[in-house]
Amino acid sequence: MPTVRTVAFRPMRTFAALWAFVAVMAAAPAHAGEQELFRIERSVNGNVVRYDARVRSDGTLDPEHPVTAYWVLAGQGSRREALTSLERSLAYGFSLHQSRDGLYLKLVACERRWVGLRKDNDGWHAELAIAGKWSVLRSIWVQVDSGFLGPRVRWIELRGSDRATGAPVAERLTNG
Repeated sequence: MPTVRTVAFRPMRTFAALWAFVAVMAAAPAHAGEQELFRIERSVNGNVVRYDARVRSDGTLDPEHPVTAYWVLAGQGSRREALTSLERSLAYGFSLHQSRDGLYLKLVACERRWVGLRKDNDGWHAELAIAGKWSVLRSIWVQVDSGFLGPRVRWIELRGSDRATGAPVAERLTNG
């Protein structure tokens, strides 16, 4: 028969530990949620890769993981699914770079352009030049053709809105 060990319950010690935990949690900015930055849509199906800013309750980005990317699967109640390591390294991954004027994101899918993360009164936005205009990036469309060796990206289109006027802007990038 196993030995049963009796531990004395000390309510004051337990209360003090709980109080210390609550004080620490109140002092640290809480993770308030995720705010969509942009998405990658493809001609293959309705599934999209969504890129979100992870925002703390004080409005700043989470310093450990400021941006997250994941699949939103169409037709399955918009179910969320993590990217695989292969998808992150070959197509949908990104790297983050801090500079004097802010945080920048470099996408594997569109490495020709750096995407700046900026905050204004409406929250966080992904910004870059689209068709020569400083713009808020809304989506990237990927036109895919099936080929003998598998799918091939024919072109991608950056879609957003002009920062100055709010007018829609788009620019198509081709391989070459």
